[in-house]
Amino acid sequence: MRLASSPRLAIVTAYGREDLIREAEALGIEQVLIKPVSASILFDTAMYLLGSNRQEVPAHEDTAPQTEKHQALLGGADILLVEDNEMNREVAVEILQTAGGKVYLAVDGSEAVRMVNEKDYDIVLMDMQMPVMDGLAATRAIRLVPRFANLPIIAMTASAMKEDRDRCLAAGMNDYITKPIDPDLMFQTLRKYFSSDPEWKPPAAAPTPAPGALPTIAGVDTAGGLRRVVGNKNLYLDLLRRYSEGQRDATSRIRAALDGDDYSLAERLAHTLKGVSGNIGVSDAQAVASELEAAINQRLPGETLDEILARTSAIMASAVARIDSALLESANANNAGKSERIKPEESGLSLQEICSALERFAEENDSEALEYLDSVRYELPGLCGNEYFDRLETAIRAYDFSSALNVLKLIRSTQDNPG
Repeated sequence: MRLASSPRLAIVTAYGREDLIREAEALGIEQVLIKPVSASILFDTAMYLLGSNRQEVPAHEDTAPQTEKHQALLGGADILLVEDNEMNREVAVEILQTAGGKVYLAVDGSEAVRMVNEKDYDIVLMDMQMPVMDGLAATRAIRLVPRFANLPIIAMTASAMKEDRDRCLAAGMNDYITKPIDPDLMFQTLRKYFSSDPEWKPPAAAPTPAPGALPTIAGVDTAGGLRRVVGNKNLYLDLLRRYSEGQRDATSRIRAALDGDDYSLAERLAHTLKGVSGNIGVSDAQAVASELEAAINQRLPGETLDEILARTSAIMASAVARIDSALLESANANNAGKSERIKPEESGLSLQEICSALERFAEENDSEALEYLDSVRYELPGLCGNEYFDRLETAIRAYDFSSALNVLKLIRSTQDNPG
């Protein structure tokens, strides 16, 4: 319109989806406000837009992940991933390992501070909201040590609000990645701080990987969910199962927290529900969980919280039922072709060799423990028994390395004392 003075733009929406936020940024919209909007947030946003600290927002390239193009990006990089949510950890690990990174894991900020002091890392990916010590406090603690002044620390946050981004930078973080994680945006961000291939560039656009054998689930974007785990169908199916198991009673736990006036726990549970729903592609659950999280944060009246919680409960009940039905149908169809476990006498590895390798990974908090376990999953049960294998798999899939070491110790003791 060739206006003499261009107006500053903000968009107000009930949906905090990353694709919407990226589209808004590409159009020159500087702020995205997620409903319900509090008076203080609206005031701060208006002050920012009317101020003189305008910043250019970089446009993102719209690319689809291509595993082979990313292999050289992080080859040789030691990456510390700090994330308390099990499903978020698995998604991030899969993306990082696809790009050749070696991933070490911490489940809260205090563990991250300890691990940073014990080993040199090329990059730290830091979740914002965690129990014990959050990402901001952990980053401040790390920055107090002079030798970590140049260590790249990148926030992982489900919020795209400017005030949250500013808090990350003020705490000493270098950058941020929004959740649910988009593989290409993560690669482009990490590219600023490490690459084993100086000539690496984001790949050209390609079609989103087809779901293939994945079940069709009404209301679930399985193609988008598969894309977020860079095409790993087995991992995506596992995430669907654990979403159903872990989140079916999420609204009951949020209600119990609210009834106990524990707003901090209720908000964290809603935040988790929002994040894992986004990871697997349950967009309606992600949207209503985002609305619920904001309502709890702003301490809206009880009747308002009750109404949003009731909607969340109904949406979750429907989503979980659809996922359960689709997974059961898929499991029945695949049972006939299921591989048999290898008998002990047919195995090429000894139990001691497998236990030693798993212990080494677990002691170093190394995410490759899961990859190694998958490589011996048809041999190990015959060597140690199904019960011990199932306990070990549960611990390692949760990246609970302390429990995994305890199970491995039990396995060794039963071999040393078979009676």
